[in-house]
This record gives sequence, C-alpha cells and structure tokens, in this order.
Amino acid sequence: MEQVLNIIFQNSNNKESLQHLFEFLKKNENIINEQKNNLDLYLEQLHNGHHTLGCIFLLAAKAQSKSIKNVGLIIKQLQQFFLNCDPYQARFCPSKYYFLCRRLAEICIENSVPQAAIFPLYQSIKKLQKTSELTPAHPYLMLVSLCSKNFSVATKVLEEEVFEIESKTTGLNIEEVLLYFYYGGLIWTILKKYDRATHFFELNISFPADILSKIVLESYKKYIFTSILSTGKVPVLPSQTSHVVEKNLRQLCGPYFKFKQFFENSNSLELNELVVKFNDIFEKDNNLGLAKLCIQNLLRRGIQRLTKTYITLSLEFVADKFGLGSVINAEFYILDMIEKGEVFAKIDQKKGEISFHDDPETYQSSQIGIQMDKEIQEVIDLSNQIKHLDEKIMVYPNYIMKKMKEDHHSQKKSEEIETEKMN
Repeated sequence: MEQVLNIIFQNSNNKESLQHLFEFLKKNENIINEQKNNLDLYLEQLHNGHHTLGCIFLLAAKAQSKSIKNVGLIIKQLQQFFLNCDPYQARFCPSKYYFLCRRLAEICIENSVPQAAIFPLYQSIKKLQKTSELTPAHPYLMLVSLCSKNFSVATKVLEEEVFEIESKTTGLNIEEVLLYFYYGGLIWTILKKYDRATHFFELNISFPADILSKIVLESYKKYIFTSILSTGKVPVLPSQTSHVVEKNLRQLCGPYFKFKQFFENSNSLELNELVVKFNDIFEKDNNLGLAKLCIQNLLRRGIQRLTKTYITLSLEFVADKFGLGSVINAEFYILDMIEKGEVFAKIDQKKGEISFHDDPETYQSSQIGIQMDKEIQEVIDLSNQIKHLDEKIMVYPNYIMKKMKEDHHSQKKSEEIETEKMN
C-alpha cells in the first residue's frame, strides 16, 4: 500500500502522467480493497484537490462496504471531497466519481441526515457537468432534497434545461434519467407548480420504451392529477408514447382512467364516490391528496361557470348541485373563492343567497393597460426583427441567385402564355 501512495504522490501533479496513474490504480484495486480497515490513515495523507484520482479509489473502496462503523466520518470525508476535488482528475474515472455521489446520498438517507448531502451533490454536478447535461448525480440530489423537504438547491437545478444525455462518458443509465424526471415532478408537485410537474412526468411517459417500468407507471398516475390541476382539463397521453406503454397503462391504471372519465363528465358527486371506492388504492399510491384537490378544482370551476349564467342563486342550490352537503359548506367554498379572487360575489346570509358580479378590474386596471402596451410593443419589435431578417437574407448571394432563377422562370412562363393567347 505504501507503493500505491508513492505512485499517487509522484503522478498527481503532472497532467501527462494522470492516465498512467489511473491505469495503475485500476490494476491495484485489490490491494486498496484489502486495506479497508486502514483507509482512513491513508486518506489523511492525501489532499482532495491535489490527489483527487487517488482519493476517488480509496473512498470508493471504503464506501462500498455495507457496514461502515464511523458514519459521521465518511459523510464528512465525502462532503470535503466533492467541495475540493479537481474536476480534471475526476474525469478520468467518472463511474467511481458518480458511485461516490450515490453512496453519499444513500448513507445520509439511511442515517436520517439527507440534508447533509444536498450541497456536496450540487457541487459534484457543477464540477463535472457540461452545459445542459444530465449526470448520474442529478437524481440523487433530487432524492435527498425530497427526503429533507429542502428544495432551494433542487429547484435551481430543475430550472436548468437539459438538452444532453451522454451515457458513454458519465455512465448515466435509463433508470437514473427516469428517476430524475420523476423526483423533479414530485418536487414541483409539492411546491404546487403543477404545470412544471406535468412537464416532467410527461417526459417520462413519452420516453422511448419496449416495456412499462414502475417509474413510468407512477409518473403517469401523478401526470393525470397535475395536468388537471394545471389546466383544468383531462390529459391525453403524449403522442410520442410507445404502443406498449400505452397498452399497459390502460390495463394497470383502471381507477385512474375512471377518474379521468368522471372528471371529464364534470360530475363531482360521481367523482367523490369513485375516490371513496378506490380510497385505499389512491392512498397506497400517495395520490389521495391530489385526487381530492382535483375534486375541489372541479367544484371551483363549476361554481365559476355559474357566474356566466346566473346573477343570483341560493346557497342551497349550490350545495345540492355540487354535493357539498350543507349550505354552510357551500358558503365556505364561495367565501374562499372570493378571497382568492376566483369569483366576484357577495353573500346575503339573511336570504341565503349569493349575487355574482363582474370583475371590477376588467379593462380598467392601469396594470392591464401597461401589460397590453408591452405586448403590443413586443409584437412590433418581433415584426421589425423579421423584416430585418428578410432584408439580410435577401443580400445573401445564394438567395439572390435562387431568386433570380425563380424570377426568370416565372417571366419565361408568362411570355409562353402570352404567345399562346396571341396564336
């Protein structure tokens, strides 16, 4: 092991010798693994920044043990490593680097300190990530964020568009891709950003597949509810969904398809009965809360539709129509909607009536005027940009040549037609 350390010291400071060091460490993994009980002593002699490649192999040997005695120490070692490691050296061994990311997440979750992994995992992503690239560390950052209910760092990452999935250099597998979008969807759902959650779940559903995975199945169940909460409409499967996935979803999601059907029929009473009937299934899937929110969404949209037809209604009528059980419940719903600006109305408690009014801000708010002016200006600017682009295109030699040929052909054709007429 002393020889291993000497080789690490001798070859870590020279970029040209790092490949030789990587190959040496790979050949001598057995020697490192045999020293599991003494690895902490050797790690103390190494610097995370100067000897990154050596640290990766030693930490990986230690982290792969199922029974780690000093949990606090290895968490600290991994935290310090990701904060101080050299990205250039780490890229020689991405598989072990991302193995350490996974183990940090697992160890922290197993020991009820998931928050301890959040910032180090964020650093691990930023150090090796190319712009807009998904890495194997992404899903583990989302997982520890979910477990700790701390989303400030996770949302920063989720807001970054992902355009590249490079499995050859990072070792990223399909399961990790699906988990990233599933965990991301869960985080957006918890934060009530239902449109973003829907987008993440939809990416999983439309992912090319020959079989239906558990992750895609759970994504679809959530997708139904977040889509309804986002748009108020029943979602259809994305057009890119594979035939196999679509067929299996229909077979395995019976209660969810019935929920879609009843919601589409705008029947809140039947929807309530359905949720009661399949209560255990929705609860087991952790979707009961979302199902109830969708029922509330249907009720609120139903009440909003009444404002387009009626000026005055009895609270008793509202309670009966939407199955609210009592006048008091109907009053509660409407008052809550008034406070949130979802309807404009007044309740006469003596008469037990509700009077609907037009939005007092309609076409009167100065903010609306400012917004309209802004949007009009954006359209004008866009029009000018297109015009400018047309002018630029028209001076390109290729365009001019093409245009001249088209004009010549058009002129020749006109002359032929004129000749035929004369004859």
